[in-house]
Amino acid sequence: MPNPEQQSGSVRLMTVSEIAEEYDVSRQTVHGYRRRGTFPQPVQGEGSTRPRFRADEVAVWFAANPKRPGRRTDLAPQQPGEDVDELIAFYSAQLDKDEAAARAACWDEQSDVWTARPPQARYEQYTVVDYLDDGVVVAAPENADADGVGQHIARHDPARVLREVEAGRRLIRAHEKWCEGRCEAKYPNVGPDAAYYWEIKNRAAVYADHPDYREKWRP
Repeated sequence: MPNPEQQSGSVRLMTVSEIAEEYDVSRQTVHGYRRRGTFPQPVQGEGSTRPRFRADEVAVWFAANPKRPGRRTDLAPQQPGEDVDELIAFYSAQLDKDEAAARAACWDEQSDVWTARPPQARYEQYTVVDYLDDGVVVAAPENADADGVGQHIARHDPARVLREVEAGRRLIRAHEKWCEGRCEAKYPNVGPDAAYYWEIKNRAAVYADHPDYREKWRP
C-alpha cells in the first residue's frame, strides 16, 4: 500500500490521475468511488480546477476498501460499435412488451398458469386451460401434432413469461448497481460486470428478429 508523503511540511494532495496511478486503478474507477459517497472529499483550494485529495485520507480509504483482485480492466481495448445503454434500452423495451402481452392474456391474477388438456371424449378438442379449467386456447393445427402445440403453449404461459421478465429486470438492476453507470463494454472479458454485460447480450439475442435489433449486439 503506498505511503502518503509530506511535502514542505504540509499534507500531500493528490489528483484523480495520481490516485489512479498510485493505486493501480483507472480514473473512471476513482470517479466511481466518488459517486458512492464514501470516498474522501476533495480539498477546497485556489488556483486549480482539478479536485485534489488528501493522500492520508485516500490511503485510509483504500486500506478499508481494497481493490477487487484481478488485472486492470481499463487496459482492455474497447470493442468498436458497442453501445451498452442502447442495448439495455432495447432489452428493457422488449421486457415491457412481454409483460404487457402476458398480463393482457390473463383475466385475473390467478389465470396466468395454463395447462395442456388432451380431449377426454371424441367430441372434445385439444385445449389449453387455466386454473378454472376454462379453455384458453384450442390447439387444432392442420399439420403439426396437437399435443406438441398444446404443450408448447402451456409451457410458455403468462406465469412463465412474467418470471422471465422479472429475471431480466433483476439482471439489468445488477448490471447498473455493479457498474455504477460505467460502460463495461470497455471491459469485455473481465470480472462480474463483464458477466452481467454478456448475459444481457445473450438474453437480448432472443429478440434478434425484431427490426430494432442490431447485429453488433449479437454474442
